[in-house]
Amino acid sequence: MKFHIYLKVMKILMKTIEEFQKCHFHFIGIGGVGMSALAKACLKLGASVSGSDLTKSQYTKQLEEIGAKIHYKHEAKNIKNNIDYIVLTPAIKNSNLEKIAAEQSKIKTIMRSDLLQCFVDLIPTLAVAGAHGKTTTSSMLSYVLQNIDSNSAFLIGGISIDLQTNSIFNSSPSYLAIEADESDGSLIKYNCDSTILTNIDHDHVDYYKTFDDVIDVYRIYCKQVKNTIVTHYDEKIKYDFLSESVSYSASTESAEFFVKNIKYNYDGVIVDLYTPYGVMKELKLNCFGIYNIENCLAVIALLTSKGFLLKEVTKYLSTYSGVKRRFEILSNINDCVIIDDYAHHPSEIKNVTTLLESHFKNYKKIALFEPHRVTRFNHFKNEFYKELNYFDEIKIFECFEVDQTQNTKINSFRDPKFKNVLSKDLRNLLIEKDNTIYVALSAGILSNSIRNIINEKK
Repeated sequence: MKFHIYLKVMKILMKTIEEFQKCHFHFIGIGGVGMSALAKACLKLGASVSGSDLTKSQYTKQLEEIGAKIHYKHEAKNIKNNIDYIVLTPAIKNSNLEKIAAEQSKIKTIMRSDLLQCFVDLIPTLAVAGAHGKTTTSSMLSYVLQNIDSNSAFLIGGISIDLQTNSIFNSSPSYLAIEADESDGSLIKYNCDSTILTNIDHDHVDYYKTFDDVIDVYRIYCKQVKNTIVTHYDEKIKYDFLSESVSYSASTESAEFFVKNIKYNYDGVIVDLYTPYGVMKELKLNCFGIYNIENCLAVIALLTSKGFLLKEVTKYLSTYSGVKRRFEILSNINDCVIIDDYAHHPSEIKNVTTLLESHFKNYKKIALFEPHRVTRFNHFKNEFYKELNYFDEIKIFECFEVDQTQNTKINSFRDPKFKNVLSKDLRNLLIEKDNTIYVALSAGILSNSIRNIINEKK
């Protein structure tokens, strides 16, 4: 399996913060949520940062405000001789003009994960890994850490609603909270202090040929964790390399961290929390659904294992407002609700429908589904059908690819409930109806289109 090459090339690019400060990093695709977080961190540490992207965004605006030089076109002339490192993502093609220019100028090219590895090697890192729930859980972790340890830092793949950013950094962080991505196997580059592993599932089928390949990556990753591994009880009893982990669950009292007496309402849940550090009755959590209760449990388990007080951790979890694009309620007018969720895998859609059933049971539910990658859609087609069938109506948009193009060549479902639609018709589909919920299920551009329409109506 190709991810084994990482074990041969893993090395520290910079051994000290001072070495970081002397470098000039150029990010190709700097406007991405993950790339912009890394660029912010480099700037906060005192390094020079430039980059390029095709469009202006909230991320590029924030970077320019703190000193980044950004070009809004990929051109060879953007590659200057004073650049020390070119930072790429797997989405950047070999034909990219800046990548070609960097190679010709013999400027060192590194992947986004190589740069993140440098931070992990320099700062005690608390990571969140797993197939699903990484961004929500890492944003919870980051929010609580920021409140109980103001010297902490974080790099995550979403915008925290409370903190209004995807990255906060300082010159000498006590802890670094990160989201550890498994999509290309680079997860095994990281030797973290401690980690949460939310779950193991088969995804990214364009990279992992079998589920055993996925398990192999997590096995290697977990062996490299220096201290605590926190995982769901179901995963602990399933995999031998997790047998010594700290476990959590919202459905069994066999876990070290668990809840009982769950009460749902429209603004969150109330639970009785049981931990090795004490019991808390009638704990209010400002989140929806079983899976978010379990994300909270994971954060509680990790931070209490690091010595933070249970009372302090739960205090701030109770005020956590969420992360953008994760069951984010964009509009609620006259009982017509529009929700945006990043769900692009059948397991994630199942989590959304479970949440809808517990909190919005009596609404008519319309799915606005934008498939992400043809390979994923075709591989899990039967599973997508099963989970989407929960909705009363399903509108299927063009497939969004990793290179940010739209692909209309997908085989849809032979069921009258499932309608293929085009993104240009979105405005006509969002009709305000009483007692109706529209749920955007999208990892692509559908989210921004919906937000633009809502903003125009204000």
